[in-house]
Amino acid sequence: MDPLKGLEESSTDDDAASQTTEDDPQVPERQEPPPPPPPAAPPPSSGREKPHYELRHTMRGHTSSISAVKFSPDGTLLASCSNDRIVKIWSPVTGELIRNLSGHTKGLSDIAWSSDSVYLASASDDHTIRIWDVDTGLTSRTLKGHASFVFCVNYNTTSTLLVSGGCEGDVRIWNVAKGKTIKTIHAHLDYVTAVHFNRDASLIVSCALDGLIVTGGKWIVSGSEDNKVYLWDLQSREVVQVLEGHSDVVVAVAVIDLYYPLHPKV
Repeated sequence: MDPLKGLEESSTDDDAASQTTEDDPQVPERQEPPPPPPPAAPPPSSGREKPHYELRHTMRGHTSSISAVKFSPDGTLLASCSNDRIVKIWSPVTGELIRNLSGHTKGLSDIAWSSDSVYLASASDDHTIRIWDVDTGLTSRTLKGHASFVFCVNYNTTSTLLVSGGCEGDVRIWNVAKGKTIKTIHAHLDYVTAVHFNRDASLIVSCALDGLIVTGGKWIVSGSEDNKVYLWDLQSREVVQVLEGHSDVVVAVAVIDLYYPLHPKV
């Protein structure tokens, strides 16, 4: 008779009992950690490649502050003007100076290309606008009429007209072929800083240091420190409407060219 036989059977029963008692619950099996969440989807792309500009050329030559730089419409030339009284024509491909346009007796503030890239207009503190034949470097016409510095100039889309703004506050429209003023608009009380034609030259837009924006030579829209917007008749200099609603100073105004719809059909 085996004296350990009963002990082995007893221990087996005790083990079975210990696995079922509430005081000694079963240890749960080890579980695998949950998989990591999938990476967030990238934001939707606009489909357009981002620009990546790099310095190609540094052009040196002006001896005073540069006031304007403009590419020709065909992209083959770059013009710059300066307080040194010189207009410089550069090659944007090589960065080399092609020629100087000399003739103004005081500094320059602005330049504008004709739509065919043949002519360049320059506005000067000598009260004149010069139209240059860029190929020859010669002055084609000199436009005189402003009583003070000419601060800005622009062609219409067909390059038959020029519009200019002066430091006396006047806006002048010029016939390019004749070199004559078609109309003078006494539009502003301070420097005219920018002038532009609309697409069909039926309207012009000008702005100045007096805070006014003028359109079409008929009305002036102005913002004011009294929180109001004023609509003026340019010819009679009378206020024709006052727009109220702002709770603070009105520092900027804008108008829509009603000759063109807001959402033109494609």
